[in-house]
Amino acid sequence: MKLKIECIMKPTSKNKKLNKGKIKLGKKTNEGYYEYASKIDFNLEEDISKQISKLIKEKIANDELRVEIEKIKKKVKDFSKINKEKNILYYYTVGKSLAFIDSHKFKDVALYSILRRISEEINDILPNIKDPEVMKKHLEVMYNLGHIKKKYISLKNIAWNQLYEIGKFKKLCRNEFLLKKVLKDCKSNISGPALRKRIKILLGG
Repeated sequence: MKLKIECIMKPTSKNKKLNKGKIKLGKKTNEGYYEYASKIDFNLEEDISKQISKLIKEKIANDELRVEIEKIKKKVKDFSKINKEKNILYYYTVGKSLAFIDSHKFKDVALYSILRRISEEINDILPNIKDPEVMKKHLEVMYNLGHIKKKYISLKNIAWNQLYEIGKFKKLCRNEFLLKKVLKDCKSNISGPALRKRIKILLGG
């Protein structure tokens, strides 16, 4: 992909804020090139070397993400003949493919930025969801559910809406002890706001 570096030189503003958050990924242009989100701005108080470091980290993450997106496309294709909506096995399968997000190359990259890129480049991952913000929330649920052992995903007495609610909580999906407690509560048909409240209590508020 073509590397586009933008250097900015204009009058310095005293109120200019530094972007101290995680690195955000850019996007593909209509011509198929990747436009980097990281810029080199000589007006920032931030050291130029740090700005270059961010640009390099974004490039490494972007190169790796391109490889992972192709892998996810293959998983999505395996489910092309079935309804993807409210299909817990599909959500779990894609979620397992999103495990790369936990790797060292993506530790400084904003999660929602990664999910945005995935939704932009895999149009049929959830074809009936058109709202980008809703799409990112569903992808985050997939990502979280991918950390759960498959034996809990395939429980017959757990409904889709219960597992989707569970998938909203990152810490819960990574804590088997608390997850088992929640799944036990689910047997009493608790769901929606009541289940959400129960999970928040278990997680300490």
